[in-house]
Amino acid sequence: MSAPADQQGLEQHAIETTRAGFARHGFSWLDLLPFIFAALVYFFLGRYLALGTQVMIQIAFALSLDLALGYGGIDSLGHLAFFGMGAYAAGLFALYVSSEPISGLAAAAVLGAITGLITGPLVLRTRGLTLVMLTLAVATMLQELANASAMKPITGGADGLFGFKIAPVFGVLRMQFQHVFAM
Repeated sequence: MSAPADQQGLEQHAIETTRAGFARHGFSWLDLLPFIFAALVYFFLGRYLALGTQVMIQIAFALSLDLALGYGGIDSLGHLAFFGMGAYAAGLFALYVSSEPISGLAAAAVLGAITGLITGPLVLRTRGLTLVMLTLAVATMLQELANASAMKPITGGADGLFGFKIAPVFGVLRMQFQHVFAM
C-alpha cells in the first residue's frame, strides 16, 4: 500500500471514530433536568432565584470544561480565564452600554473568542504538563491584570464589578445577582 493510501485510510478511520464518539453521547431525558430545575425555581421559589441563577451559571461553566477536556482533549487549568473575561464583558456592557442580557451574552462570547484567538496559538502548540501550566499561567496573568490598581476604575479590582442592573430577558424573565463578581 502506498503512503497516500495509508494516510487516506487513517483519515477515514479518524472520521469514523469521531462520529462514533459523538453518536455514543446522545441526549437523554436526564439532560433536561437542569432546565426543569431552573423553571421550577423561577416560577415557584422566587426567594431562591439568585441561588438558582448561580447554579445555572456553574452548570454552564462545568459544561465548558467538559467540552474542552472531554471532546477537545485539552487538559486545562485556565478555562476560568474565558469565564472571567466573558463575565467582565457582560458586566461592563450592562454598566456602560445596555442592560439587555442577550446583547451582554453576545459581548461575552465575542470577548471570550478574542481571548481565545490571542492565547490559543501560544498555548495550543504544547502538550502535556506544559499545556496545563501555560493555561494556568494565562489565567493567572489575566486575573492579575483585572486586579491591577491601574485597572481598578474599569474592573473594580479585587472587589469585582458592581452597580450594574440587568433588564429582564425579552422584557419578561427577571434575573437576580446578589454577589456576582467577575473573576
